[in-house]
Amino acid sequence: MSRALDRLDALIRPLAEPIGVVAMTAARVEFGLALVRSSVTGLPVTFGPIDRWVKEVRRAVRQLGAAETDHGQAVINWAKKAAHLLGQRGELLHSIWSQTSDIHPDDWRRMGHEPPERVVHSTRLRDGEGLVRTADSVHELADALSDHMEALVDLWGILQELGQRRAQIGPAS
Repeated sequence: MSRALDRLDALIRPLAEPIGVVAMTAARVEFGLALVRSSVTGLPVTFGPIDRWVKEVRRAVRQLGAAETDHGQAVINWAKKAAHLLGQRGELLHSIWSQTSDIHPDDWRRMGHEPPERVVHSTRLRDGEGLVRTADSVHELADALSDHMEALVDLWGILQELGQRRAQIGPAS
């Protein structure tokens, strides 16, 4: 085991694996989004701001005359959901982690749980919002990212068709 992992609090240590899976799977989704963008815009695969990529995908699909089609909407929706999931990844990875016991035991019981002694709390750096994290909740994000990447396979034929149209008219402007 690594020294870094040994130095984590025992309550946080079980989150290390699912956080790693989120990071690795999110990288696949980010690359998938870069491929989608490249397919519909005719531009090279590059990396940049995710929100800008989604706008470029939407605009390119519209330029290809596919925005009102089921196929065009499927591509746009895939890109939007990818951006949303990547945003969740960012919130998870760009947080301050702490262990707390600040949730009153009665509140836990109202939520249908027995109160733990302590919980893992992550506080987003962007706005200071705190969230209780469990290994299961982080695994859910990892699974959502993985499922979304698998859904890209279903879009591949559509992306090839749109890419052929794009090749005929040239790169998006």
